Amino acid sequence: MKCAHCGTELTPEERFCGECGAPRPKLPARFEKTEKQFAALKNQRSAGELSETEYQAALKNLIVQDADGTHWMLGTESGKWYRSDGHEWVGADPPTESAESAQTKTTAAPAPPHLAQRGLPWLWIALGGAGLLGIVACVVGLVLLLAMSPRQETVLAPTAAPGSTLPFPTLAATTALQPVRPALTPTVMISGPRATAVGLFEKAKALYDQGQYDLAISTLNSAIQSDPGYVDAYYYRGQAQRKKSNLDQAIADYSKAIELNPKHFNAYLMRGWTQTTKKDYNSAIADFGKAIELDPKNYDAYDFRGYAYYLNRNLDQAIADYDKAIGLDPKKAVAYFDRGLAENAKGNLDQAIADYNKAIELDPTEPTYYYDRGRAFRQKGLKAQALADFQTYLRLAPDATDRAEVEQWIRELQAR
Repeated sequence: MKCAHCGTELTPEERFCGECGAPRPKLPARFEKTEKQFAALKNQRSAGELSETEYQAALKNLIVQDADGTHWMLGTESGKWYRSDGHEWVGADPPTESAESAQTKTTAAPAPPHLAQRGLPWLWIALGGAGLLGIVACVVGLVLLLAMSPRQETVLAPTAAPGSTLPFPTLAATTALQPVRPALTPTVMISGPRATAVGLFEKAKALYDQGQYDLAISTLNSAIQSDPGYVDAYYYRGQAQRKKSNLDQAIADYSKAIELNPKHFNAYLMRGWTQTTKKDYNSAIADFGKAIELDPKNYDAYDFRGYAYYLNRNLDQAIADYDKAIGLDPKKAVAYFDRGLAENAKGNLDQAIADYNKAIELDPTEPTYYYDRGRAFRQKGLKAQALADFQTYLRLAPDATDRAEVEQWIRELQAR
């Protein structure tokens, strides 16, 4: 999807344009719901809760229709929108809420009174004029369509009619092509240094996704040299630097992105996370607070700030942020676990165990949850429960670095 203000391509995660700061165009409710379901499915796959086959099958249920009856779906990896033209999926921007609302409200204009009251001669004249205008419109439309057709890019070869039987966009089909607007829709033409920078930026993103961080950084250097005001080039270079553990360079790039666009939510969020890694908790908390100002309903911002508060031993503030995160997404196991750690640190073992229980209910495959619940049971003197959790921990994490210590605890519990 492109920014409605300046035409910059927006990623599915960007709520504000990285170039001009304009908010992301608002989609109709069913499109927004589909994007949220898509993000949730990707998270489930990343967490190992869905196999690749299950993920692909689930995404096929996310096809939606617009007010015209056109079918739309998201690319399985890119998260970009594609529409069906009846034969193939073509990258395109979905209709915005305002555009669809206006289209829905449009009705046919009534016949002028002087025609409605005069009888058939006037009716034939009106029809003849309308027919002539229709022929002219068709000719003009055909000429425009032929002129614009070279800009059209398709994703897959025609294989099916509209509906759920259409071919499904996959990684191979979506990463090489960028969505284009439907024919006859105005496009924003980019030329000069910005066009060079955009091309380099897209190449760098592909390198980043492949884990080639050095090459991504080198390519982004060239993009920035071509266009020193390219906000997201700094942001992505910061991401690549963070992946390489070059934390100071990452913070410098996030800071430059924020300087160029003070509403860059992701730059605040990731600069805060990088500062947390550096144990600069006060700076991290300030950045997460700014991210929350920009997006008060973002789960990650509260969860990340809660973690920074916890590490800084501000336990009550940490618990308050975890409460908020859980309220925004009650299916995230890690927020319950993190809140349990904070409760445990305060000596509230019963509340901590309750949170560990919920985390395990949501994600029974995470070894750390059993380890910390086992420690809480051990503190309370609940030997059988502690023993069972430590044994489960070692079964799920056979190569744990603290295996010897946990095995010693197990022997002590068995001896009592």
